[in-house]
Amino acid sequence: MKPAAAPAWIHSPLIDSLFILGPGVLTSALAWWFRDSWGDGAGIPPWAWMVFVLGIDVSHVYSTLFRTYLDPVEIRERGAILILAPLLAWITGVFLYSLDGLWFWRALAYLAVFHFIRQQYGFLMLYLRNAAPETLRFIRIDQLLLYHSMIHPLIHWHASPTRNFQWFIQGDFLAILPPVLERISLGLYLLLLLAYGVKEILLLRKGHALLVPKQLILAGTALSWFTGIVWMNGDMAFTVTNVASHGIPYLALIWIFGNRRASRPSGGNPEFHLGKLFKPALLPVFAGALFLAAYLEEGLWAGLVWREHFDFLGLFSALPRLEDRATLAWIIPLLALPQATHYILDGFIWRIRDQKSPVRETLFADEGGVA
Repeated sequence: MKPAAAPAWIHSPLIDSLFILGPGVLTSALAWWFRDSWGDGAGIPPWAWMVFVLGIDVSHVYSTLFRTYLDPVEIRERGAILILAPLLAWITGVFLYSLDGLWFWRALAYLAVFHFIRQQYGFLMLYLRNAAPETLRFIRIDQLLLYHSMIHPLIHWHASPTRNFQWFIQGDFLAILPPVLERISLGLYLLLLLAYGVKEILLLRKGHALLVPKQLILAGTALSWFTGIVWMNGDMAFTVTNVASHGIPYLALIWIFGNRRASRPSGGNPEFHLGKLFKPALLPVFAGALFLAAYLEEGLWAGLVWREHFDFLGLFSALPRLEDRATLAWIIPLLALPQATHYILDGFIWRIRDQKSPVRETLFADEGGVA
């Protein structure tokens, strides 16, 4: 076989498999194992909400702080976007909520979906960074298959108004697509799978190495999205497959980036004053700080807006419930600002456009191969 120019792992086979590539496959397997209790109409129990929503989903949003507002170099180099992103997100949110609260949640939901899709694409491209040039001639098939493995479940969702789960609130996704479009989408999905399989077999017969990380990111993405949205119709299955396969890899990438930067003081960022935090012994401190931020945010949501989850968030039960529409129009976009800002900034901070990219220099400084 013709080996890749350099190992295509982001950190190592073990760490990548456990925390970046594995969650999609593992959560799909769990959903299959517990299909009787996670199936149609199954809601998410309090412990699962605490672990997956608060502990992973909301916490991963705050991990972006370590790549942006807590990094002096990022502030210096991207100061304008760091100021404009939350400001424009809040102003837009206030405007949309003033018109109709559902419009606000709908816009946020579709922005979140775009963010989720682009994260998987970003991981795919990271794992293809050292692929052989002949392999990259067929990269469009890989990209199309990855995209459609997420787009097809979304088409199914939009053509099936009887889903027992939602992204944020009931009705945030439009149920406007005809069922025939889903059948066409499924046919395209099968054709892409066939094209991908034929392409991989031909490359193997020509002696090219099997890119294991690429296979795993494609498989994990396809399994988690199909399982959580199409095959099963319960909030528990959707939440576990959706949240874990997105949030855990993101948290892992933040930790790997910070740890790698802290270990390269000469070639990395000498002003990275939080570098000492990214040591294995301090991983609980890192996780605890994120959990605390998530707990405070969810407590405000619970006390001021939703009035729920007080079994975990009882400290906030004394807060008054806000019902005035004018007040909610600026409070809700403000509470959602960490999420909206995370979605926007994530499109900038992980870009790798050339060999001098800060992300490439931090994560892959010792690698050669195809950019």
